[in-house]
Amino acid sequence: MTILHPAHVCSGIRAFRAFAGLLAMWAVLAAPGTLQADTVTLKSGRVERLVRVREVKDGKLFYRPSVGRAVSRRLSEIQMIEVARLDDLNAAELSFAAGRFAEAAERYEAFLPKADRQWQELWARYRLLCAYDELGQFAKAVEQYCVLVVHMPESAALLMPRNWPAASSTFYTDALDTLQRARGRSATEAADEALDRLILRIQYKVQGHTHPAASQPDDGLQAPLDDPESEAEALDPELVARLRLLAEAFDRRAYTRTVELADELLPEVDHEHAAEVLLFRGKALFQQAREAEDYFEAALSLMRVVIHLPDSRPAAECGYYAALAMERTENLPGARRLLQEASRKAEDDTELARQIQFSLVRVEERMNARGGRGDGAN
Repeated sequence: MTILHPAHVCSGIRAFRAFAGLLAMWAVLAAPGTLQADTVTLKSGRVERLVRVREVKDGKLFYRPSVGRAVSRRLSEIQMIEVARLDDLNAAELSFAAGRFAEAAERYEAFLPKADRQWQELWARYRLLCAYDELGQFAKAVEQYCVLVVHMPESAALLMPRNWPAASSTFYTDALDTLQRARGRSATEAADEALDRLILRIQYKVQGHTHPAASQPDDGLQAPLDDPESEAEALDPELVARLRLLAEAFDRRAYTRTVELADELLPEVDHEHAAEVLLFRGKALFQQAREAEDYFEAALSLMRVVIHLPDSRPAAECGYYAALAMERTENLPGARRLLQEASRKAEDDTELARQIQFSLVRVEERMNARGGRGDGAN
């Protein structure tokens, strides 16, 4: 018969108790409905699981992972959130992420009365603003803007609707009425300034068109018709800083980082700045390219500006680099067409115009050497 030493017995008892404690804790955590963890999916594709959403503030979503410090992400970075026990909100998120904005708006509106925490209400209102903006329902988007800027006046540029109706649209009448009522209820100077910013932009947009007198702002709020608030001034300061980082990354030849920063920025910027971001992205891909596929991807980024934003400032340079990419893949006729078009747009940029003409001569010489043929012509 083996007699255990008392120390061994005590050690075994302590080990058993510890194991039993772990089992008990695991049983509690594993019980249905007990484990409450949220999931945040970013537009970059990153999925952050086992987190707990805590707050919406300063244009950001704040959440805490199971281990480590709290994390914050810009609202515009978020693709979708999934929150424990909030099935109605989760269903709205699925609709929004799938691009079913009318369905999503209905679901967010239905969820709002059930929101029991401020972050839930603010998040639902932010999504409603985005959904109505996508649907072209400007006045309804402005309703959400009026509520959100009271809580986040410093994020007015982020919250500003992006899809503006024609100047003669009656949406502006309703929007101005909503803004005037909100301004009457506002309790802070910062919120008033955010509301005034949108009032002034609407005034400039609708100049020369008649709207009901009731919808017109007070005379003290009239904006000079020849001096509207510029897009650069309306940009979120944080967004301005990130655009600067993008340019700096390209300048120091950190091309992979340039593409990453561009992909993060594209969902958040207006058309003019999107053209600038796509230019940096395309040039970075061009500098990294080694094979035909790589040059094709670079050209795709650049051609988005050439085709969809032809009047933007970066359009000429995008056409020039897209032409270089096509030349590298032996699509000489395509390269020539792009260079000719870019040449017409680059008249104000002497150095770019010189580079385009130099490339155009080279491409035409190569085509002539082939007897006018262009391999890879479309």
